[in-house]
Amino acid sequence: MDSSNDFETLMDTLKNGVDNNWSAILLVLIDPTSISFLDDDYEFELALGLIPFEQRVCILNKKNNADKYKALSNKLLQLFGCGMLLDWKGSADASFTTNKFGKPSVENVSFNMSNGRNLVGMYVVNAGNVDVGIDIASFSDYNTELLNTTDVFAFEEIALFDGVAGNDLRRQLFAHLWSLKEAYIKFLGTGLSYYNALSTLNFAEELKNIYYIKDIDKNEFEKVIGGKSLTFTSYNALNNEVVSVCSENERSVDNKRPSPVVYSINIRCVIDYLDK
Repeated sequence: MDSSNDFETLMDTLKNGVDNNWSAILLVLIDPTSISFLDDDYEFELALGLIPFEQRVCILNKKNNADKYKALSNKLLQLFGCGMLLDWKGSADASFTTNKFGKPSVENVSFNMSNGRNLVGMYVVNAGNVDVGIDIASFSDYNTELLNTTDVFAFEEIALFDGVAGNDLRRQLFAHLWSLKEAYIKFLGTGLSYYNALSTLNFAEELKNIYYIKDIDKNEFEKVIGGKSLTFTSYNALNNEVVSVCSENERSVDNKRPSPVVYSINIRCVIDYLDK
């Protein structure tokens, strides 16, 4: 993954202009090698100073550096993703609000954030008032105990694992299902209130055939849930993680929202952009 090239491509795209249907998934790698420069006090303080003041305290209260760097990367990416579309000059221009469940929002741009094990992700749409959700799940999240409970997975979803050959594909299937469910919950923006009904989100039909194929890079489908027509898109990302996003389709003749473009960018590029 050449993050610098993806960043330059993103900047060129924005320079040429994007329409109201444009959307993107922005991914920042936060493995120890990629963010080790934040061990330097000067670099950390510089990056911390770029985000709104009220967000800094939450980051500094994290118990260890890894959690601090992940939280900081999340806020930097959030500021960058919204600011690049709204032409913010810095954190002073940021005007985030949150709903009663804590989901942040901003006028004229719709977005959602997710932290994975080694990735921070943002799903951003160049339009306001669009409900969106994103989740990053790792292959290492695979949990056989959860597969034995119908509180999380539907019977049909559990049966999928019996037809999948090899532990690697089972881990990938688990991460895929989990990220789809989480992306929908984050799309709703209602916090933990939906978790007791996870098994009612049944994606067995949509995924029943794809795990007989190796090297699954992208999967996309439409599904009606709660009377809403939704599009789910999933990607295999770096370090054995699956990124899934969810958005409501527009009410028009051609109502399917275009697939988001995926950009893998370096957190240093984000910092340099915000510090310009």
